[in-house]
Amino acid sequence: MFRILLSFLFLFLLQTGFAFSQCNVTLGTDTGVVGELRDCLEVQTDVVVNVQVDVLLTEGEIVIDRDVEIVGTGDPGTGPTINQTDAPSRLFAINDDVTPLNVIFRNLTLTGSSVTDFGGLIFNNDNNVTVDCSNLIDMTVDSPGGAIHSTGSNGSLIITESTISGNTAVNNGGGIFVDDHTATITDSTIDDNTSTTGAGGGIAIGSNGILDMTNSTVSNNDADTTGGGILNSGATSNIDNSTITDNSATGGGGGIDNAGTLIVTNSIVANQILGGDCLNTDTLTSNGGNIESAMSCGFMSVGDLQDTDPLIGALANNGGKTDTHILLPGSPAIDNAGTCGLADDQRGEPREADACDTGSVEVQKATLTITKDTDPAGLLSFSFSSDIPDENCTPMPAGGEFTLDDDESISCTITEGDYNVAESIPADNSLTISCATEPADGVSINDTLGTLDFTTLPEDTAVDCTFTNIDDSVFTLDVVLGGPGTGTVTGPVGVPANGGINCPGDCTESYNPGTNVTLVATANNGSEFQGWSDDCNASGQVTINGNRTCVATFKLVGGGDVLNPGDPLEFIQDNVPEVNEGGEGTFIVTARNATNANLTNVEISIEDELIVSKQIQSVRLEPSTAFLEPNIGSCIILEDSVECDIATLTNDVDIVIDFVAEDVPPGDVDIFLTADADQIGGLVTAIALVIITSGDGSGCTVASPGSTGGASMLLFLLIPVVVVTRRYLKIRK
Repeated sequence: MFRILLSFLFLFLLQTGFAFSQCNVTLGTDTGVVGELRDCLEVQTDVVVNVQVDVLLTEGEIVIDRDVEIVGTGDPGTGPTINQTDAPSRLFAINDDVTPLNVIFRNLTLTGSSVTDFGGLIFNNDNNVTVDCSNLIDMTVDSPGGAIHSTGSNGSLIITESTISGNTAVNNGGGIFVDDHTATITDSTIDDNTSTTGAGGGIAIGSNGILDMTNSTVSNNDADTTGGGILNSGATSNIDNSTITDNSATGGGGGIDNAGTLIVTNSIVANQILGGDCLNTDTLTSNGGNIESAMSCGFMSVGDLQDTDPLIGALANNGGKTDTHILLPGSPAIDNAGTCGLADDQRGEPREADACDTGSVEVQKATLTITKDTDPAGLLSFSFSSDIPDENCTPMPAGGEFTLDDDESISCTITEGDYNVAESIPADNSLTISCATEPADGVSINDTLGTLDFTTLPEDTAVDCTFTNIDDSVFTLDVVLGGPGTGTVTGPVGVPANGGINCPGDCTESYNPGTNVTLVATANNGSEFQGWSDDCNASGQVTINGNRTCVATFKLVGGGDVLNPGDPLEFIQDNVPEVNEGGEGTFIVTARNATNANLTNVEISIEDELIVSKQIQSVRLEPSTAFLEPNIGSCIILEDSVECDIATLTNDVDIVIDFVAEDVPPGDVDIFLTADADQIGGLVTAIALVIITSGDGSGCTVASPGSTGGASMLLFLLIPVVVVTRRYLKIRK
């Protein structure tokens, strides 16, 4: 009992990282000196043996008689190799007659040539042996268990994330033979093993043995009699979410020969090379979610698929520490298992909680979205082809073919594998493909061929790709409205047909090369069309032999008035409605330095009680939209007015003054434009004045020029013309 308690304590301390005494193997020879593997295991008493070099055993098997972990240095799955010469003895024997030992082989490759003993690499008699992240390969024996022979009712065998491959037994169990205890195999691959005169080419479970296999692959094994993949002749065994394929047996049961009690769940038993999927002479039960390529297994529970090709790839490195068979696009195994209760697949990739895949591999899914973009906008009917299954896409293609118009998209769920999406590039088009992926790898783009290729992508990856077609056979015409006045410009329909130019609103249109376009300018009330500039001639005509721009200039009717030094222009806004305290407003004065003018400053003052100097919030010049702080830039805020320097202004500019009103009754507002009295001569033409108020100070947004909503009021003054309306502006000199 004391020995048993020590064994449990040993395992617990290993799992918790307890710092055991360690023996380091630094020599690869086998001569009995310190630093060799044999010395560490048969002479020293350390419970952890670190194998740092490849080892060649020449003095027969090593007998292990204590609890020990033998671990290879290096990255998982790449540890050192322990080999032997042609001496007719195995590598390791763990044989204890009193209490089961706990022996762990981790991150090692064990191999050899040919021996006559049971279990060419590991012989376990009544002990607890674990093989983790290791490769047991290429051993031939004349007895059961090419790589491992594990027996004894007090022992156990655990294999995790390991590969048992290329081994041969001249009896049962070309790879593994287990009798009288449980073999637990998880996340491992048993492949290319052979039983030359017996059964169970990959795994043989003898009388009273138990197999619990999960997330594992049994592939390409061969038996001279039955059970090319697995022979189960023991007690109740379980196979969950595993893949058994490409195995052979001359006597039947190429995948499984069951002569005991076997429960199979969410597994693929299909496409054996010889002997069929199953040979059952006892009790074989399906818990559902299984796929067989014939009907010999008798899978008939919920989710079972008989006589079905699972559509799996060849055994290959698909990620993880062991080779697997990937599910190909459209495989019926995808999402077939429902809730499986497993967090990960054989490779360590996550499984879908409510839609597991049948077999050892859970394909990882990504969402692919393809969006069509065109220049010019609005082009139609671009043809695509794809090898993504139609049913994985919305909207669903037909035979892998679909069309997209400008701004249209298609979204597909793609599983692991290689895919291709291609566009048939129209003549006179150039194509650019851009993808935003997370992560960015796994996508290959060829703009010239119009192809998009995918490789394996992690689960939940969002792949958004845009195919942008530029029609090189068209050019754009841009219309710009200029001047202080307002108006519209219309022009003919271009390609694609979308209504033609109607500016403002639609000021850009595309035309084929050589198209002669005539634009029509129409002035609004109070404005006059002055003429065309840039690429248009005086008649508004332009030939489209490249990207072109035409400017239509409109002026305000009336021309303005003279502003002499010390002789102000007075603007009177009559009948301004009552404005409560806090009501916001904006004055916009449009001015320009007239011909030969040499005035430098124009002062804008506001009188009466509606606005006081403290309520002027800011002032700015437009078309520049930057707000000017007091005393900075072209305008400064004075005690009761705003003074702006217009000496360098050659084009019309708006002087915009924002204010907050006092609480006053309705009345008139006087605005004065005054030039400094000490300046010498010159002209300034005041073109227009706009007053915008926001009403009662209730927080409404100040209206912008041209708006018509709410309580805002927008009036234009055309100097010197008096605009007579219900509310009007007067001019005094």
